[in-house]
Amino acid sequence: GYTILELLRLSRSAFQAQRILATSLLGQVLSRVAEKGAEAQLLLDFMLQQDVTIVLRCALDEPKNVTLAAAAATSLVALLNASAAISLRRGMPPEGEPSRAKGRC
Repeated sequence: GYTILELLRLSRSAFQAQRILATSLLGQVLSRVAEKGAEAQLLLDFMLQQDVTIVLRCALDEPKNVTLAAAAATSLVALLNASAAISLRRGMPPEGEPSRAKGRC
């Protein structure tokens, strides 16, 4: 298996197959976070601190790789679902935090 940090690193790889795999796996992890809800808050917080949002958003900008863009879009939906699921289970509306990322895609 891969760690979250390894997946984030692979999602920026020069090899398209690695980027697609990592982006898809990040989406699967985020889907499971949504299923677990508040139990998985620490994992979601960690992923957000590691700029998973920026990584996935940058993958959407890939003009020649529709597969990567589709994996990124699916993963972003899973991220939104995870955030909403955790917030709803706590009885709070989902919060949006401005990005603190300083880097580029």
